[in-house]
Formats: sequence, structure tokens, C-alpha cells
Amino acid sequence: MRSACLTRGIARRPPPHLVDPPTDSAGTQLTVSSPKKALAGVLLKPSSATELEQAGVVTLDGDAGALSALAAVLDDFDPSFPIVTP
Repeated sequence: MRSACLTRGIARRPPPHLVDPPTDSAGTQLTVSSPKKALAGVLLKPSSATELEQAGVVTLDGDAGALSALAAVLDDFDPSFPIVTP
């Protein structure tokens, strides 16, 4: 299982000494356990987390409202946005 940390809006791999989840989770609002593809879906569309949890694809441990806070700061974008134009 791989781990990722989301701190101040930045998703990154944790340092090697923190690969296992810490036993002290006082500052952790929510832990999402899932396969990599499902985790990407939760991070890109936080509103899908409850549906994925009900389907048994992800496990949410903590305040699921933290995902609403994440969704509030994400921008909706057009997937066909021309990143490079001629």
C-alpha cells in the first residue's frame, strides 16, 4: 500500500521515515484508504467519496467533512482546455 500526504493543498509522498501511518494522529482530520486509482478519483472529485465508500472501494476514517473543505478550494476545469495553442 502506498501513502500520500495532503498538506496545505499539496499531495506528496511522505518522507521515508513516515511511510507507515503515524500512531499519533492528533492533527489528522481524515484518512482515506483505497487503491491508487480510487484515491485519485477522491482527490479530483471529493464529492464521489461517499459513493465510493458505500460501494466498498474506499474507507474513510475521520471527519468526511474535510473533503467538503477540499472541494471548496478546487477549481472546476474544462478537460479540453487548450494548454498549448499553435
